[in-house]
Amino acid sequence: MNKNIQTPKDLVRFLEEQRGNTAQTLSEGIVGIVMGSRPVIMTMEESKLTISCEVSHFDGSADPEELLKQSLLLLKQNVAILPYAYAMVPGENDESAHFVLIDSLMVGDLSEEELGSSLDYLRAALVAHDKLFG
Repeated sequence: MNKNIQTPKDLVRFLEEQRGNTAQTLSEGIVGIVMGSRPVIMTMEESKLTISCEVSHFDGSADPEELLKQSLLLLKQNVAILPYAYAMVPGENDESAHFVLIDSLMVGDLSEEELGSSLDYLRAALVAHDKLFG
């Protein structure tokens, strides 16, 4: 039976019982799993669930032209990895950044099937990313 996911407890139950993941509650409303070798962070707020997975990190020592080149390649890939998109999250200092794959789902009538599909799309997006960037 397909159930709705409305709370972090529902999320953990689904991830462990239906997907076979080991889910870890990191803090209130934040759950982590590992997909391949990458940590996936799921943040549940009142109206949405955000799923993100870091795919690369720049520490500020990267050549600005290389960073621009990588950023443009990531933007071009956005159409190929829907519903996920690449996003750049500021790092610990002004010169560092994290590139993540991100998707948001509305909570309330979020079904297990919807969340399962999103995680399948994330897996496919990670495969596509690894093929492009190695």
